Order: sequence, then structure tokens, then C-alpha cells
Amino acid sequence: MNAVAVNDNGAVWLTLPFPPSTNNLFINVAKRGRVRSSRYDLWLTEADWELKSQRPQKMTGRVAVTICLCPVDKRRRDADNGAKAILDLLVKHGVIEGDDSRFVRKVSIEWVDVGAHCTVFVEKTA
Repeated sequence: MNAVAVNDNGAVWLTLPFPPSTNNLFINVAKRGRVRSSRYDLWLTEADWELKSQRPQKMTGRVAVTICLCPVDKRRRDADNGAKAILDLLVKHGVIEGDDSRFVRKVSIEWVDVGAHCTVFVEKTA
């Protein structure tokens, strides 16, 4: 289910498909160099539609991003490997101005036992 909520402080909650690992975003192709993997392309297509359907507000300035991941299976994963694809998606859609230190002042990632496979909370920060 697609859901976006905005609280009184203008913070945004988003649900997204479970992100691919940073290790699987790009592959080496002879005579072409690094290119996006088919797995990343599939995720981007699905995540683009999910994000567009939620129509999140644009967050300007400094933000803190909290990512809650609910495992899709029993494989072991590193939580931080999901952040890159998510932050790049937020920048691509203008939800945040950038993902460098000028704009993203804090990133928190946690595992949850129930809920959407990926929930993202973006809030203004000092």
C-alpha cells in the first residue's frame, strides 16, 4: 500500500520497495565501464512509481533521514547497504536537495520486525 504522511513539522513518511544492496547497484561491463545492474534498474522502476504515487512534499535545506527496513527473507544483510539507493532516489525526485553533508545531516537505519519492507522518514534538522 502506498502511503505518505506529513506531520505538523513538515516531515514526510514514505514507503518504498526493499532497496538493493550497494554491492549490487553497478556492474563492470567490458568496453563500457560501470553501468547500472538490471536488479538496480528494476528496483528504480518500481521505486519511481511508488514515490510518484505518494506525491511527497519537497524538503529544502538540512534534513535527517530515518530508514526502517523489514526483511523480505531470512538472508543476512547489512542495513547500511540500502541507504545509497534510497538517498539517490530522494534526490532524483527532489524530495531532498542533495545527499551530501550540506543537506543530509543524519542518516539512521534500523531493522523492524513488521511493517512495509522499507519506510523512510525525512524531517528538517538544524
